Amino acid sequence: MAKGIQNTKGSIDATLLIGGTLKEISLDGKGRVSGGQTRLIYTGVTYYFDNQTFTITEKNIDLTGAVLRDEKNNPATIVGGLYHNRFKKFGVNTTIEGNNVIGLQTTIQDNPDYYGYAIGKLRAKFTGSFENVDMVIDATTNSGTQLSIPVGNSSAKAQNNVIRFEKRNVLTDSTKYIANKILKGIDLEMNLTLTPEANISIIFDADKGDVISGVGRGNMQIFIKRTGAFDIFGDYQIENGKYLFTVAQLPVAKPFEVIRGGTIRWTGDPVNATMDIQAVYKSRTSLRPFVVEYLGLASSQLSSQANQRQDVDVILKLGGTLYNPAVTFNLAFPNLVGDLATLADSKLRLLQNNELELNSQVFGLIMFNNFLPSNRVSDVLGTGGIQSMGINTLSEFLSSQLSLYITNLINLALVENGLLAGVDFEIGLRNNIGVAANLGNNNIWPDEIEFRLKNRFKFLDERVTLNMGGNYIFENQGLTYNQMLPDFSLELVLTENKKLKARVYGRQELIVQNTISPKVGIGLTYRTEFGSITDFEETLKKTIKDSILQK
Repeated sequence: MAKGIQNTKGSIDATLLIGGTLKEISLDGKGRVSGGQTRLIYTGVTYYFDNQTFTITEKNIDLTGAVLRDEKNNPATIVGGLYHNRFKKFGVNTTIEGNNVIGLQTTIQDNPDYYGYAIGKLRAKFTGSFENVDMVIDATTNSGTQLSIPVGNSSAKAQNNVIRFEKRNVLTDSTKYIANKILKGIDLEMNLTLTPEANISIIFDADKGDVISGVGRGNMQIFIKRTGAFDIFGDYQIENGKYLFTVAQLPVAKPFEVIRGGTIRWTGDPVNATMDIQAVYKSRTSLRPFVVEYLGLASSQLSSQANQRQDVDVILKLGGTLYNPAVTFNLAFPNLVGDLATLADSKLRLLQNNELELNSQVFGLIMFNNFLPSNRVSDVLGTGGIQSMGINTLSEFLSSQLSLYITNLINLALVENGLLAGVDFEIGLRNNIGVAANLGNNNIWPDEIEFRLKNRFKFLDERVTLNMGGNYIFENQGLTYNQMLPDFSLELVLTENKKLKARVYGRQELIVQNTISPKVGIGLTYRTEFGSITDFEETLKKTIKDSILQK
């Protein structure tokens, strides 16, 4: 098995009864392995075995009952062993099983198509001669699994107010790499069940942190033949995740939240996996530049409402394949009502028929947190305005990097705590001068500071999440406020499959004439797939009943 394993060590003490003729020697005995270890080249995992017994005959070395351990001392049991013909023509017929065993520990240098750390329920079967081993691995991921899929052939570039994805050269012919460098002599089949305990990352640009990262569910089959063929089949559905969107040559790093239900589908060729993923960037800005052409005959109340900051969602739709992504954008106004909502929807329908203009507005929101009233930034902003927007963009880039740094520090400090499973910290610095206003305020001090602290608690199987934060507004549209607007939300997952959730929230919002408006709410959310309304009702009733019985 020299082409499938490496770093094999250990010693054997055995007591043998030898009989028969020199040509037909018979063996019967027992032995013990001490200080043993071996590393599976493709999975990158080293297994250790010490003080384990075996039996031996002229045909078999039976290891049944022996225990292997990974580097974290997690056990796996062996059934079967090696076969031979008087120590010639060796082969293997062995099954290894464990409930929480490391099954993958590789880097991008080991495998440029996917790599990472996987731990979970494992069943690995090895059969065949040492020259041609067949390896079948069935695995279900557990907590701690981190898998990465590096794309590396696309980047976002800003040009003429439009964000595009441009193709780079493909990294390597990874199939040829694996066939020539790793897997000669081995046929590998991996059947993976991916659970929400596993974190999957799609890496566009590792240096900038341009990564889609999330958790979800899926089933994958990976086939790697000794002939060099490499195929992946299966679907992966994202339950939740994040995407840090970056733009080449500009200090921009915007956090998008991946919308639940996005999919990645493999149908053979690993580099042509298809994507259907949506992510949203949440912004708050004035709608006046967006609907200004509709405000000529509008009432003073509607015109004043258009000046106030509203929630605006930038929706990124990621399609195509992993190595040739197709990116489109859309806008949504989740909390807008009344006449202003009608005006915004009318303008959006026009933009949806004009991709250039729609992307220009997306550019304005992502880059400057403002709508653009024309396609030419320099005409709108002037020199002073460009400087002001530059300060705003740089502030958001610095705040996003600071958020990542503080999050890592907090989680590192809480590794051994018994209460919190994880903490996400976000801080945002904003300049609230509108694009059209062009007030020339180039003060580097931000007009608004926003912070968020998201905690996941260990009790109740990490089903409780508490979000706390707020906004401190110094100025808005040239008016001095010096006002703190706190908010919170508490979310409880009611079922093990995480489909039924309860949420309580409260927040304060700044509205017209320097008035603070409090909002509180409570609600239930349920997500499932169904074939008819009747199926949905029955499934929902059963879910609620089961949840009540569990309590």
